[in-house]
Amino acid sequence: MHTISKDTLSQLKNMALSLDLPEDDYKHHYFLSPLQLNKKSKLHLKLSLLIDKYVEETRGGRGGKQLEELRHHWQWILLGLCRALFMNNWLVVSLRKQTYADDIWLKRYQIKYSKVKDIVGYLKQNQLITFLPGKQFFNKPSRTRIYPSGTLASEIWEYFLDQEQPIEGPYLTINETDDIWAETMFKVKADESHPDMDDMIAINEFIKPHHWACKAPIRLVYKHSPFQGGRLITPFQNLPDRKVRITDKHID
Repeated sequence: MHTISKDTLSQLKNMALSLDLPEDDYKHHYFLSPLQLNKKSKLHLKLSLLIDKYVEETRGGRGGKQLEELRHHWQWILLGLCRALFMNNWLVVSLRKQTYADDIWLKRYQIKYSKVKDIVGYLKQNQLITFLPGKQFFNKPSRTRIYPSGTLASEIWEYFLDQEQPIEGPYLTINETDDIWAETMFKVKADESHPDMDDMIAINEFIKPHHWACKAPIRLVYKHSPFQGGRLITPFQNLPDRKVRITDKHID
């Protein structure tokens, strides 16, 4: 699946931990999303046991479907913090209940307020994260940012290369725009008329059966409107190579 050995990944983890905390700006923010291990990963059992431990400590009175949802959220947050570590980014979560009714991405991914609140609260109480609380600003609230401690990093680091984001739409999105355009583009269907839609579907259908480290959808992101230029992005493209140089000697 990848060409970096476990020992080399461990070295990169130590290098990541040697960095200062990420800058607290948009370029160093990564929003929570569903993540999973590649189906061929040898780490499924190990991750499952780790999730079992944390679920048991935070289950409260949950059972059945609620408990299964809690497991999913623990997986997303642990893998998200693993990614945040190697990318030297903050993982951004919302601890404001109303956000989950308004945010189209949170609704799309079925991320639930009560699960996120309990998990982040546990991680904060047990000093497993650095926690920057969200703040309310006029028209532009700031969400909570979290980053793994060294203790948590030692539990989650080896899942980085095997993690992936499911290959699913939307494949066309807009950045730095108003809510009306964002909502419109988010709801575009595959059979609708935007000229780039067929190409993006073809690209993502092609990559689905292939395997590589840190696999994720390829999206076309427009700036301001769908009638201006866009760029292809994938969530794992911003490794902090300028802060910690990754050279040929790090690769097997």
